Amino acid sequence: MLEVSVVETVKVGGTEARNRFKHVFRLLVRALATPSHPLVLFLDDLQWADTASLALIESLITDYESKSFLFIGTYRDDEVSETHPLAIQLRKLERKGVHTTKIKVGNLTKGHLNSMISDHLQTSLSVSDPLAEVVYRKTSGNALLVIQCLRSLYDEGFMHFSLNTRQWQWDTKVIDSKGVSDSAVKLMTRQILTFPAKTQNALKLIACLGSYTDECVLSAITADDNSGSQQENSHVWEPITSGHNELMSSLQLAIRQGIIVHTESKYKFTHDSFQHAAYSLISETERGLWHLWIGNRVRLDQTLSPEKALFITVGQLNKGAKFIDDADERVELAWLNLQAAEISISYAAFVPASFHLRVGRSLLDENCWRDQYKLCLQISVLQAEVKQCEGSFKEMDKILEEIFLNAKCLDDKIRSYFIRVRSLSAQGKQQEALEVGLLVLSLLGEPVPTSSDMRAIIKEEFLKTKQLLEGKTNDDLLSLKAMENSRKIAAMQQLNDLILFAFVARQKEYHVLVFKTIQISLCHGMCKEATIGLAMYGGLLIQYFNDIEGGYRFGQLAMSLVEKLQASACLARVYTAFHTFINSSSQHHRVSLEPLKLASQVALRVGDVEYSVMSARQY
Repeated sequence: MLEVSVVETVKVGGTEARNRFKHVFRLLVRALATPSHPLVLFLDDLQWADTASLALIESLITDYESKSFLFIGTYRDDEVSETHPLAIQLRKLERKGVHTTKIKVGNLTKGHLNSMISDHLQTSLSVSDPLAEVVYRKTSGNALLVIQCLRSLYDEGFMHFSLNTRQWQWDTKVIDSKGVSDSAVKLMTRQILTFPAKTQNALKLIACLGSYTDECVLSAITADDNSGSQQENSHVWEPITSGHNELMSSLQLAIRQGIIVHTESKYKFTHDSFQHAAYSLISETERGLWHLWIGNRVRLDQTLSPEKALFITVGQLNKGAKFIDDADERVELAWLNLQAAEISISYAAFVPASFHLRVGRSLLDENCWRDQYKLCLQISVLQAEVKQCEGSFKEMDKILEEIFLNAKCLDDKIRSYFIRVRSLSAQGKQQEALEVGLLVLSLLGEPVPTSSDMRAIIKEEFLKTKQLLEGKTNDDLLSLKAMENSRKIAAMQQLNDLILFAFVARQKEYHVLVFKTIQISLCHGMCKEATIGLAMYGGLLIQYFNDIEGGYRFGQLAMSLVEKLQASACLARVYTAFHTFINSSSQHHRVSLEPLKLASQVALRVGDVEYSVMSARQY
């Protein structure tokens, strides 16, 4: 077993990052959910979940090693159509045979509503029944509307507690004639409008930030230091001029009225309808200005973590982007969106990454490939990669064609070529992936010979490789210089993918591709991808040339190089090749069981699903 760290974070591509994230989350749930301490995960409002989140939930639910895990989710069925991602995911779970229990929660019946009012008002059912009848007629038993209706009746004086009779009193006829909106948002808007202007503005501010926000964010927005920097420009539009302490004080009324809750360091609306109500109080013509003001205030702040500040800034400025007329400012915002997308991709959050890239691209004009070449290239390449990860291959192809048309040089196209090759493989088109990959190798100056007489080419390339290796000891090979030529490194990376495709689809090209990795390494230096080539070469020596000693030598050499380079991302592939093609020729197969098991686990940790499956199958 090699002394290589398999717990350090390895930088991988988008698809591998997504696979790794799912695997790590599964491991976390397995660790937490035990027979003695079962785990229940409850998530509300699944109708708002994106496809990536739903896929993660599915991976947890379908993990049959988690025997003590229960998932409970709620959603509003009137917002979920047959084509909604959640509906599609639920049908997918049913096809997989996952046991699910569905509980439909409807509105309150008239009897239940009367019981609730009777309990709250501490009166008999017969006394509260007329009031329940009116409230039910106006709300249809919608629990949220019922609560807001009763609160509205109290706030407007239609209900009051009599100190003389020590009972609640109301006039049913007057209440019945009172107009009550059937919209929760309208009811809540009317309630918020009764608050002082400072409280209303504070609620508008939080509504602009979402359903909840941290106190540190409110502090950053209302910090005196930030306001000072903007007060130098008297024309700056400021919807809120109060300081942090004054803002916090103005929120106390909303807390007492149950509009928001303050838990630890967070301010949260008690229901999303309250957020919508507060946000609706901002005129549509001013909403963008509010978001611009908030985004710029957060951007000036130095107290928030850089990542948190970036996402809040970008999120707010994007909502106010239509008010940004200055071309330089739009370009600057596009760069910020690119940064946000890169961070999102590192967390395998492809939906927000896709959004940031789309917004970033929309901020650039039609001459962006000429005037903002670097920015436009980076956004486009990431867009293509995200579309590949999402499986949106038609959209990906359009973006790739634009890149190939506008990129200035081969180096700027290489990553896009890699995306195309991997996307073809993901669609099960290994033959096409090989063809494109071979073209890429030619462009990189490493053409792979092919003809109808592949046996002759295999023999020729083998002799060429053998000649380059002649007289070189293990120490000589391990002490080769590190590969520095970026195009040769790119060729090795492409060969690393093509070797697997060829092994599955075209065995004859497989031999030549393995020989090519050895040849490039001997001529231009070693890199981490060389480890896989050495291991595969050892396997070929044994399988096709009956050279057991030579095959074992190069297999051991590959593992020594993994250890030397600390190439943990390649460990699984090298272990799989060594213990599949090499080790069994000289040792009992039981010796390979533990390394193959480790290879499968390590492959999952770096998101390499193909080799995880291969090593698990060999195990």
